[in-house]
Amino acid sequence: ELLRAHELIDFRGQPVSQDQLVGKIVGVYFSCGWCLPGQAFTRQLLQFYQKQQNQQRPFEIVFVSLDHSLTDMMKFMEEYRMPWPAIPYKSKSRLGLKKRFDIGTVPALLIFSPEGGLISRDGTSQVRASASSDPFIVWQNTTPEIIVPQDKTIVLQRTYIAVGVVLGLGIVALTYVTWRKNQI
Repeated sequence: ELLRAHELIDFRGQPVSQDQLVGKIVGVYFSCGWCLPGQAFTRQLLQFYQKQQNQQRPFEIVFVSLDHSLTDMMKFMEEYRMPWPAIPYKSKSRLGLKKRFDIGTVPALLIFSPEGGLISRDGTSQVRASASSDPFIVWQNTTPEIIVPQDKTIVLQRTYIAVGVVLGLGIVALTYVTWRKNQI
């Protein structure tokens, strides 16, 4: 659900169908070519991804580039022959996802359920530890967080502010009435 509204491309820049995400656990991978830890993790993620594909597990990755240019992004994707789709560099949602999930460092791998709920914010560490454990099994058995669309979040925040103002005015009015009674 979360990624279904986004256009996707492959490492050659060609459009990719969003249908390949349907019914799958999806890792949203934030990285960039100039980041040495990102380069190292990309190699490890490629091995992990290939293992999941060989076992025919319903798992996919979507790359979100934090490179400085489209050329840098495409060079990074081409160099590692990333077999997973990416959100296009010029897409507004690329940086919107970074902001929405408060991605401060790279590499970062968020894991989402097939329904779009957040399963893990620490997919990077889980994949790094995959030689001794199987994060896919953990992800399958994790109850996802509910992701509230941003526009509803704003409505909720405004509602809480309005309720706070009303309660605050009510308390001020009650205090005034009490004070006024004591003055008479």
